Amino acid sequence: MNGKFLFALCLLPFRPALAASDSYYNYLQGMVEERAGHTAKALEAYEKVVQEDPQALQVFRDIAELHLRMGQPDAALHAAERVKELAPGDPMSFIFLGNVLVAQGNLAKAAEAYEQALKLNPENLRALENLGNYYALMDPDKALSYYQRYIDLNPRDADIYFQMALVQQKRGHLQKALALYQQSLALDSEQLASHLAIADLYEQQKSTASAIGEYKSAAQLQPSNPLIFLRLGNLYYRDGQWDEARQAFKTVETLSPQEPSVYYWLARVAEEKKEWKEAAADAEKAYTLSQDPQFLPLTAYYMTLDRQIENAVKVLEKAKQSDPNNSNVLLFLGMNYLDLGKLDKAQEALAKGVSLYPKDVQMRFQLATAEDRLGHFDEAIKQFQTILTIDPKNAAAMNYLGYSWADRGVRLEEAEKLLRQAVALDPDSGAYLDSLGWVRLKRGDPSQARNWLEKAVIYSPDPLIYDHLGDACLADKHPEAALQAWSKVLSMDPKNEVVRKKVQLEGERFFNSPDAKKYLKYLEGNLKQAQNLRSDVSFQGRLNKRGLHAEGKLYYEQPDRVQLNVPATSKTSAYQFSLNGSIRTVEPAQANPALSQMAFEGLASLSQFLSGRLADALKATVDPKVGVQTRFSRPNPSGGQDEIDVVSYDFVEGLWLPSEMRVRNSTTGWEAELKFSGWVINSPDNTRALAPHPPLSQRERD
Repeated sequence: MNGKFLFALCLLPFRPALAASDSYYNYLQGMVEERAGHTAKALEAYEKVVQEDPQALQVFRDIAELHLRMGQPDAALHAAERVKELAPGDPMSFIFLGNVLVAQGNLAKAAEAYEQALKLNPENLRALENLGNYYALMDPDKALSYYQRYIDLNPRDADIYFQMALVQQKRGHLQKALALYQQSLALDSEQLASHLAIADLYEQQKSTASAIGEYKSAAQLQPSNPLIFLRLGNLYYRDGQWDEARQAFKTVETLSPQEPSVYYWLARVAEEKKEWKEAAADAEKAYTLSQDPQFLPLTAYYMTLDRQIENAVKVLEKAKQSDPNNSNVLLFLGMNYLDLGKLDKAQEALAKGVSLYPKDVQMRFQLATAEDRLGHFDEAIKQFQTILTIDPKNAAAMNYLGYSWADRGVRLEEAEKLLRQAVALDPDSGAYLDSLGWVRLKRGDPSQARNWLEKAVIYSPDPLIYDHLGDACLADKHPEAALQAWSKVLSMDPKNEVVRKKVQLEGERFFNSPDAKKYLKYLEGNLKQAQNLRSDVSFQGRLNKRGLHAEGKLYYEQPDRVQLNVPATSKTSAYQFSLNGSIRTVEPAQANPALSQMAFEGLASLSQFLSGRLADALKATVDPKVGVQTRFSRPNPSGGQDEIDVVSYDFVEGLWLPSEMRVRNSTTGWEAELKFSGWVINSPDNTRALAPHPPLSQRERD
């Protein structure tokens, strides 16, 4: 039963003997035709029967049923009335009449017939159920009274508990409804409708996990029902369980491969997982199956994120043909044309969008960008100023306009005012901090500019911001810091010729001057500020043609305590290498000797570098490819010298820390490359994570 006002037609399970042989023959003929699906011929045969035998009660019921099948409710009613006349004392006559009236759409008359059946037999379950169903729509209390009478007579009918639950749910009595649904399932655990109804209740109560459980039970009962899996996928999606959501939607795809909506949801899951190529393909399939143009902007959006810019433009042009005034289409089209450098087309699409949607600040922002890139800076200014009139707290517009003025060296006071407002609105934006630092540099305050730019690179380690930081450091008479910043640019953007020239020119001047040692002192003092450190590390080493790759956590504490934790993999055990001065410890103790040697060689060199006591051993040079490169060497107890090159640094919480180092020893035949990320500086957790000193029996000394 599905909760709607449905009444099943009730037919007696036997057919009476007929008096005349012709009547009997016609009746049999009608049965044969009916079973063969020849409804009209069956009806013709049954009509002959009642002409010969006007008292043939069952045949009138058959005639009524056939008329209903043929969509002839009036003729069916005529036959049902005849059934009532032939058996006025039989409650089933009135039940049958009521069913025909329901099919005719006359529910009130049907209820009267069921009431008459109940008068003849107060315990008639069919009448009680049908009356409960009738009153469920208009008088819930009366409906519940009929259902209760039914339950009193037959307490194990799961369907009636389900109907009572529906009534309670419509009244807003959700706990009572839930209890009745559960009672229905206690009597019939395979009642699909109750599982679905309970799941819906749990959804209303925001009990996602419970709702998922009910839908999973329903899916076990009907594993080929795509709607159940679609609902299950939606719940998993809402709960952020992306893999489970994808699995459910993939099941829907298998069961109903031509259903467009499932590909939309698969695209949304791929979006959450940032799998843009898959998202674009699924969104495109949703469009192909549905031909619904709403999927075109979505497809283009995913293509854009996947850098399929030209394909995205083709999709958007198709979308524009079907909906030329769609704001998303015009916006995305303009943005993609900007990416392709087709500025006139971008300006055309965005200008139309602004004319149609003048208060759409994103549309206006992109139009201002297009005007600026076209060289129409005055028009761009007008657009940004209009944005700030519409949205006075639009930090992005403040930043773009303020930075543009600062970069051109005009209206600097007004630019700084805008940029300070932007930073106040979003103090963690590296872009806004960069712009504010840039305008301070333009206004002749390199020291404050450097402060802002050092904050900016922490939030946004972007080559342009590092370039600005280098300019500010140089203007602040700290060429050693400027070279460090520009070297970072080259590690991120090796083809940046402008910065490469800055490094070469300033590096050659600086390292040929008496101030050259200032760079090494600067780096030494920088490192000594780190009392303890933690970093993710990737280690790629080679010893006498034997290779090693490991990834783990590095911990360091001044002056010479360092530890490398390598987690277990499917092929190797977990390892911990600890170095405390000259004391070496490895866990487990039976670790491969070659592996231990490579690890400890690297840790020893790294520990000496991070200690910051290196001014006499360091050498700094300008490498045209990577910028300033620092190198130091140390004697290796196993022979030869370890040479350590620091290829690049990250600026972390005001300190320059290595992001890539290379170590080699030509005598022992070992070399390694270490890459660091996620530095954490001067945290008590770093010290606590270092392993305690092991017992002497586990120590190895150099």
